[in-house]
Amino acid sequence: MEMNGDYASGVFVSKVVNGAYSKAKSIGPPINTSEGDEEVIGLSASGETMLLYYDNMKGVGDIYLAEADKKGNFKKADILDQSINSVNGFEISAAITNDGMTIYFTSDRKGGLGGTDIWMSRRLPTGHWGEATNMGPEVNTEMDEDFPSVSPDGKTLYFSSKGHTSMGGYDIFKMEWDDLNQKWTNPKNLGYPINTPEDNMNFRISETGRFGYISAIRDEGYGDLDIYRVTFNNVEPKYSILKGRITSADTLKKIKFSDVFISVINEKNQENIGNYVPNSNTGKYVIIVPPGIYTVNIDMAGFQTFSFKQNVADKSSFKSEIDREIKLLPTGYVAPVPPEAPKPQGVPQKKKAG
Repeated sequence: MEMNGDYASGVFVSKVVNGAYSKAKSIGPPINTSEGDEEVIGLSASGETMLLYYDNMKGVGDIYLAEADKKGNFKKADILDQSINSVNGFEISAAITNDGMTIYFTSDRKGGLGGTDIWMSRRLPTGHWGEATNMGPEVNTEMDEDFPSVSPDGKTLYFSSKGHTSMGGYDIFKMEWDDLNQKWTNPKNLGYPINTPEDNMNFRISETGRFGYISAIRDEGYGDLDIYRVTFNNVEPKYSILKGRITSADTLKKIKFSDVFISVINEKNQENIGNYVPNSNTGKYVIIVPPGIYTVNIDMAGFQTFSFKQNVADKSSFKSEIDREIKLLPTGYVAPVPPEAPKPQGVPQKKKAG
């Protein structure tokens, strides 16, 4: 806890396990320090380049960059060039493209259009960063613009603004890259429920564009700023293929595959999302489903119902294909008991001479 009673901020990481986020843990040194605050303000889509803001003995109002090693651990952060970190201004948020060649950042330096503006800088062949340029009136207004982020393909820029068509305070906007004219165009307000009359900031988009993440204060939150995920229903989810082959556990009782009935139930709402039959000749089945948890029931007259739950994960746990071989048990079927292994005979003891 800091001297003013606030808790110090640090960088935490949560890894995806079976499609769900694990409990967050401190990333530790050398990123986190023992004094002051450390904040992640940008991360490349690959997760290999991190942009940081420090408010401690290491620095204040400047942007640092840290690269991950081959094991995925981040090395010591280095302060960026003065072309990005101005002498008399504050730089407090930034984003970097996936190729690591362009940084978009916020600054209140001289030469802006008013308040904080979004600027950009490109990496030079020498490895240093080139002179920063203001992104102009297409992006910046007389009001504050902040928290830039760029899509993994580099063609969509998201940012927060008090100007343009804001509902009140900061709203989140997006702009598309115009290849023909080589510029960002047509800022669009993301609208409700992402934007509200309150401040809405720090938006990030997932690789597929299906999910967005936002830092916000909402009534249902745990207190102060929380992280929320929004689903864009106009973007199709990635589908997984459940597949395998159905056979009989009793080789003497054959299965008529055309009589096999497969139903798939969504565990979230108990909705039957589809009925299927396997291939009538081979017994192979194919089921295509979006991420979720499902109960799969397999029925056939003369055989016991076979049911199993299947977690179809998304995020980094996504699998395009999931294999499951199934053996149906005939009604009243009793698995043969393997013969009991013979007990080892004891070695006779020699009698001692009396």
